[in-house]
Amino acid sequence: RYAALCRAVSISQAGVPLSEFRELLGKLTFASIIYPKGRQWVAPCWRSFKIALKRSPVQKVFITRHVREALQRWATELEDPDHPGVPMACREWVPLYGSPGVGVIYADASGEEGWAAWTFEAGVVYMVSGVWGPLDSELIIADKELVASTIGLFVLGEALHLHYVWEFTDNTVALSAIRTLTPSTPLSQRLCAARVTWCSDRSVFVMGERITSANNEWADIGSRPVTRGGPAAVATMAAQLGFEFVDLHVVDWREIL
Repeated sequence: RYAALCRAVSISQAGVPLSEFRELLGKLTFASIIYPKGRQWVAPCWRSFKIALKRSPVQKVFITRHVREALQRWATELEDPDHPGVPMACREWVPLYGSPGVGVIYADASGEEGWAAWTFEAGVVYMVSGVWGPLDSELIIADKELVASTIGLFVLGEALHLHYVWEFTDNTVALSAIRTLTPSTPLSQRLCAARVTWCSDRSVFVMGERITSANNEWADIGSRPVTRGGPAAVATMAAQLGFEFVDLHVVDWREIL
């Protein structure tokens, strides 16, 4: 029944009355409790609903491309009799660093220069970094911090075949997005949707944790190639400690998504 409603609304050309769309959102919000991956597909629907509320004379929600794709994705999942589903039990235990397949990733972003994330394995410091381009100038710092964490997870997690990841950030808004997967901005919603897909496809479990800025020094240095030397400075510090250094530079973080 929920799937049929999703499909009917998704093909609406003239818009859907606010009351009808609100009822659908209530159903999908409930469904996402049972199927947490679906949280990412509710976000664009709520965004369109809030826009429609501000246009009080219209009293209709117009179905954008993003809303249509989200509703059709929901319908497909709800109609599929074979998908494995999502266990109801939460997973509170993540193995400690040092166990096979367990990694720790530290990430940071600067407002003006760039971003970086790094990890350590078998005497080698691995860092992935990049600089902000013209398209990134208007991004808020919380979004930039989530970019650093997300691209760090994708690149380092893939390179080192990590199955469990302790993910550290010094930004509380980015940390909240990592933990709840229910962020508020369009970019952070896109990043969280990508995280869900990436982790689900690879059976990777992530534990988001807070680190103070003072203790996040190498990530901070790596994110500032102009004022603090960037990855090159981290490579020098790593060499002084007897570690090898590998820089997995990313030219355009959007391509990773």
